[in-house]
Amino acid sequence: MAAEYFACPAYGLTVTAKMYDPAIKEKQIQDACLQAWNVANSTVDSWQSTATDGTMWGNCPGAHEPQLTFKETFCLAFYGIIGAELLLYLLWHLYKTWRERGAHSLRQLCSLQPTRVLGSTKHDAFTAEGAMRLGGSDKIDAWCGSDDSGEVNYAKGGIPDGMALLRGFDGSIPGLLLYILVLLTTVGWIVLLAIIVSDYYGKIVGGLQFGLLANSNTSMIVFIFVWHVAALWL
Repeated sequence: MAAEYFACPAYGLTVTAKMYDPAIKEKQIQDACLQAWNVANSTVDSWQSTATDGTMWGNCPGAHEPQLTFKETFCLAFYGIIGAELLLYLLWHLYKTWRERGAHSLRQLCSLQPTRVLGSTKHDAFTAEGAMRLGGSDKIDAWCGSDDSGEVNYAKGGIPDGMALLRGFDGSIPGLLLYILVLLTTVGWIVLLAIIVSDYYGKIVGGLQFGLLANSNTSMIVFIFVWHVAALWL
């Protein structure tokens, strides 16, 4: 028996079932489709048989749910941004440690001496470089506050009235830029959460729900992940 079949995805014509009755909707839809295909008066008897009914009017397979491969362009961009930031933070930590190596050495040296508040201004500024310029163990001891010139020991009396302990930090252009990057990243996490929520309501890709994240499950997983990471960051 020769027969002509129409692939479901290739047939885009819609039909109208007159005097629609939900109780016999399948029969009405079949008749409407036969008329649309101009085969309503066909003499092929086997179309009405049970053997071919399932073949002729079999339901089209359900459409496969779109899946996110996590290799899309926006995913790769996300990986690149996060990786670049982590690298910058690591480089900054190494740079900061290298620049402060003198201060760390002096702190370890002075930690062996009683800490005192100096009332004299004859010494260089309280920096590692200034202390090293004094030269000699007696000079370094004086800078560390171990002499007996009457300065107040923290452990005994604390900082006297009218005096304050000041700690200063040198300015750093790389550090300032990295601080600005941290602020931008904070805003970026909030924007990313807003994009995920907007995609859920179909506001990102032409009114299509989950147009960016493919399906509900993926959208939920990505939202929970980003929400937790953003919470840790903030």
